This record gives sequence, C-alpha cells and structure tokens, in this order.
Amino acid sequence: MKQHKILVVDDTVLNRILLTEILEDAGYLYGQASNGQQAIEILGDQPYDLVLLDIEMPVMNGFDTIRHIRKKMGPPVNTLPVIAITAHDPSMFSDDFKNAGFTSLLTKPYNIDKIKKMIQTFVK
Repeated sequence: MKQHKILVVDDTVLNRILLTEILEDAGYLYGQASNGQQAIEILGDQPYDLVLLDIEMPVMNGFDTIRHIRKKMGPPVNTLPVIAITAHDPSMFSDDFKNAGFTSLLTKPYNIDKIKKMIQTFVK
C-alpha cells in the first residue's frame, strides 16, 4: 500500500506541529513550508498527494499560492487536491475561495477526526 505524502503550509510553527503530528499518527508522510513561495518550490521538486494550505501568510498568501499552482505549474501538481485552512469565517471570502481553485476548506481550531476524514476524502 502506498504511503501518501501531504504538504503542510502554514506560517505558524505550532499549527504545523499540530498538523504534522496528526498526519504522522494517521500514517501519512509529510513535508512542511512556512509560506506559499516555499510551498511552490517544494512542489516543484518533490511529489505530493495533497496540500494543506493556510490562507493568511507572509511572503505569499494562500490565495496567491493556489492561483500559481493551478495556472503556472504543470501536471500532476496543478491538479493536486489543495485544502484551504483558516481561522477566519469562510463566509468572509467564500467567493474568493471558490474562484481561487481550492478543493475544500478546513477551519481552525482543528478537530482531529475532521482532518483525517477530509484527507481520506481526497487521498485513498
């Protein structure tokens, strides 16, 4: 059975630690980036099966990052499932979220079961 690899992109170290511990506990491999620019570089160098992408980050935010992935990166990267993660009320940016190219949305604070179920929806 293939061990799936997930890229966690969040500028907050504690959020990355929490997410990677959940992923490790669930048996996934993972990588980490602290902003969108790092994520794009990593995705250009290594294969991943899914991306957890924070929306609000310095250097390159989640919206700019997903647009770059969808429009400027080739297959298979441009078709990866990308789940937006945010602490904000999604209704504040629902149109932007839909138009940007995110596959789904996960709101903070995190719920371990919710994270695992969401990932299992896209990575089988």
